[in-house]
Order: sequence, then C-alpha cells, then structure tokens
Amino acid sequence: MRPLAVALLAALLATPLRAAPLPYTPSVAEELVIQAPVLATRVDGWIEVGTDGRVAGYEPITELGEPLRSRLRTMVDGFRFEPVLQDGRPVVARARMRLSLVAQELPDRSLRVGIENVTFPDPDGAERPADAPLLKVARRAPIHYPEGIAGAGFDVRVVVAVQANPDGSLRDVSVRQSALVHGKGREAEVQKLLARFETAALRGIARWTLSIDNPTGRPLQADELVGAVVVHFTVENRREPRPGVWAWETRTARRDAPWMDQQVAARLPGVGDVTGQDAFDGLREPRLKLQTDLRQLAL
Repeated sequence: MRPLAVALLAALLATPLRAAPLPYTPSVAEELVIQAPVLATRVDGWIEVGTDGRVAGYEPITELGEPLRSRLRTMVDGFRFEPVLQDGRPVVARARMRLSLVAQELPDRSLRVGIENVTFPDPDGAERPADAPLLKVARRAPIHYPEGIAGAGFDVRVVVAVQANPDGSLRDVSVRQSALVHGKGREAEVQKLLARFETAALRGIARWTLSIDNPTGRPLQADELVGAVVVHFTVENRREPRPGVWAWETRTARRDAPWMDQQVAARLPGVGDVTGQDAFDGLREPRLKLQTDLRQLAL
C-alpha cells in the first residue's frame, strides 16, 4: 500500500504525451469515476455441474489458506447453474472457473469478504465450439508506459474493449475499466493518473489489426466482432499479484461504450476478473450460466 505524493504527481502529470494522430477517435470518458479502494484477489479452479444444475465437483487450483479455502468451497458447493443442454438434453459440464474476491472495509474497520464476480476463462479455446468465429491479434502496435512517470513505479491495469470491422481493422476501442494496483490515493490524483494510462493503452491498441476466422459462412453480427484486451503497466522486475495474493486496488467505475448492448457489456470483463497474464480474448457466451445471486453471499 503506497500513498500518492501530491507534489510528485503535480510535476509528473504535467508531462505531455506525444503521439501521432489516431486513424479515429477512441471512446474516452471525459471524467473518470473513482471507486473506494478494495483488497482483491482471484481464485482459479475447475467446476463440474450436474444435469440438475447443482455443483457436482469443485477443484481449486489457486493455493489458499484456512479458513478461506473451506468457506469458499462451501459457498461454491451451494451455487446453482442453468442445466447445460446438448441436443436438447441436460448433460454434465466441466469448465475452468475464476472467482473474483474483494474485501471491503466497514465503518468499524473490519473487512467484509465476498465474491464480486464469477467468470469462465478459456485461454486455450477448449470451450469454443468448432463452428464459432475466432478473433486473434494479427498485428500489434507497441503500448508504452506514459512518459515521465516510470520512475514513480505505478502499477496499473487497463481493460480495453475492441470492436472490429469484418476485415479485421478496428472500428473502435474503449476503456472498460482501469485500476491502480498496490495503491491508494486521493480521488483527484488517481483520476488524473489513470487517465494517463488509459490514453496510453488506447493509443497503442487503436493501431492493432485482428484476424477473423469465420467458419459459419455467413456475415458476422456486430456482437461477434468484439473482444477485450488486458494491459498491465508495471515497472521492470515488478510482478503482477498472482491469484490468491491480496492487493489493494483503486478502480474506476466500469463504462459501457455507446455501441455496446447489454449482452456484450455482460460478457466484457472488469479489472477484477483478469490478471496481468491475460491478453486478448475474443468474447464468447459461456456454457455455464450462474443463477445464484452473489450479492447475497459473504465469506
């Protein structure tokens, strides 16, 4: 946990960001909404869901100490899912699952730990249907740490939503959410800091090109040409917090670009759902659909 220095930021944030003009204007919020800092971590594992939608098995991969491990297993065992159908009949389904945990400080200085979100990462594409469109990065432009502030050692994570044209060029890039990792600070300071990193991420990704594998043989719909990019800005020799390790995060509120409908927005991850090892992800509808209301649960 590292407070931001007002005098240092005043000098650093005055440094201009020089870059060539973009081929279009990315979606940028005029003023970022900064949320209260939270302690956060991620827990990865495998889950098996029976034909009745109940949890048949849960195998955490992330190392956790007690009593959190036992409490988390008990909570997951109580999850309820929509039964997965194959040829119209319910089947047993197994998938990789990530639990995004947050601990929020209460007025009495105690912490309330809960599950913020449940996602189903598929880094190897194992869950992708054979006839589903596949988006990959064909050409990357570099993304640079903002000028003049590398010496301050800020760790920042930015999740960017991308909308592609059918030829793989990008139609728009829009920041979904960003976070200062390992840090707290005054709202105005964090707001200016994250705006610098968001701009740097957008300027790099706006010059990327995607390759689109379309086995369907039909024109793709707009919601099939959307992906998410995770950018982790860090200084040399600094590692992203690994799953299971708690770290303070000061986040912006999630934002929806004008072109996002509710279904696309629901599939886009936030900073709490990803790690620095996640890169580009062509969004897909997960096989498992959780019915349990996470807002009612606390560890």
